[in-house]
Order: sequence, then C-alpha cells, then structure tokens
Amino acid sequence: MAEARRDNFGSCIGAYINAVYYRQSLARRASRFPWFRDDEPFVALDATVTYASESRLPAMRAALDAPRAFVVFALREPVARAFSDFRFCYRPYFFSQDIGFDAATLGALDAYDACYGAARAFYAANRTAAADAAGADAYYGLACQDLKLRRRDPFGLVRKSLYVYQVLHYRAVHGAERVTAVSAEQLKRDAPGAGRAVAAHVGLCASFSFGAGQRVHATRARVAPRHAWSRAGYRRLRAWFEPYNRRLYAALRTTESSLGWEEVDYPSFRDDRLPT
Repeated sequence: MAEARRDNFGSCIGAYINAVYYRQSLARRASRFPWFRDDEPFVALDATVTYASESRLPAMRAALDAPRAFVVFALREPVARAFSDFRFCYRPYFFSQDIGFDAATLGALDAYDACYGAARAFYAANRTAAADAAGADAYYGLACQDLKLRRRDPFGLVRKSLYVYQVLHYRAVHGAERVTAVSAEQLKRDAPGAGRAVAAHVGLCASFSFGAGQRVHATRARVAPRHAWSRAGYRRLRAWFEPYNRRLYAALRTTESSLGWEEVDYPSFRDDRLPT
C-alpha cells in the first residue's frame, strides 16, 4: 500500500476524494477512484457517481495524474435512475421517514429552477457557452448545494440525474474527444454492441469479444404503494429534465432514441418495479 500523504490539492493519495471524506471509514474512502499514474499499463474502471456530482476537483486531480485518460459515463434515463436510487435508499431513509418518491423529487424542482434560471435563460437565447458556464457554476457552486436544498432533495435523487453539467465539466477538463457515454438502456438492448463501441472509442483491442450482459446489483427493496411514483409525477420530472437532456444529447452527439430514453408507458405507476 502506498504511504498515505497529502498532495498540493489537499487530497489523500489513494483516491480522488474531497476533504470531507478524511474522517470517514477506510472502506468508504477506498470505494473512490484509485490514485494512478498516466504510464501505468492497466485499465481502471470506476462506478462512483460522487466523482461527477460532488465537486469539480476529482476530474481535475485525475487529469493531473493521467492527462490521456478516457472517461466513459454510464447513464440511465434520469427519472428511472432517480426512482431506482429511491428504492436503493428506501429502507434506511424514505420508509422510516414516510416519504414517497413524488414528494422526494417534485418538492425540490422550484428551488432548482431558481438555481438554474440563468442557464435556462441563456439556452433560450441560444447563448450555449454562457448557459453551460452558468449551469456548471450553479451545479458545483454553493447556491445549489446548501443544506436547505439538500434536505428538499434527499440523497440527491434529482441532482445526480442532472447529467449534463457533469459531462460538460469532464469534457472541459479531459477533452471532448476523450469523454463518451453509454446508457443502461443501450446495454440492456445490445450489450455486445455497446461494449464494442466504447472499446473502439477508448482504443482498446478491437478483437475482444463481448458477451451478453447480465443483470447485477439489482435493487431488491420493495416500496410501499403509497411511496411509489405516480403517472403525473413521472411526466412532470420527464418534462423538467428535458431541456437539460437536449443539451446533453448535443454534447455527446447522440439522441434520445439512440440512448433508449423514450418515455415509457409503465403498466402501473403504483407498482414499485421498473421494467426488466
């Protein structure tokens, strides 16, 4: 194990984390992306959403060590991701607090609207660069991360699904040509094809054969009917994410249909299960 020390950014060698994690357990800190050098001959994979959503620093710290790194975002349709996250956190928080999904998400939208008002106005005026800068400043700034807003968006159900500023930040730091994305829906539809596309983008061996994907880490928590989502809530969240998703599609040079993010007519919105 490398000797623990602090670099010029105040981070602890071993993971690209924020200072708040120093006082947490070793297991929590070790779950973050490992420290590495640009010339190390291995492929590093990370499944930690906090690197993209917590602050700007993890992307910058990683780029200092590995300026030629490729970044692949694994995304899921935002509302479906939020509901899956709700189910994941359901027993330890939402069930005991008697909070339903609609209340946990819709109640924060007006506050987020205030945070991103400048960005939306710039987008409406076709001032994309100014809108991106304003949105990223809001996303990673203090105004949209204050304690009161975080209480209105428990566990960041809405915040973590707002992908566009996470992707734009990594593109700015690592280079647009080194950042791509694959969706859970693409992997479900054609895992070998999605794997080949990502491998080609990052320059991995083209002869590698990808097999069919298997479902892993599926959330098994069952949600009480009164806490499940509603049709109206689903549609309102879909509409709220839409302008941000459109900018995301443009940044990634993709479309809603390519990602498999079309609106779904779920058979029952009081059923806690997402379609398999």
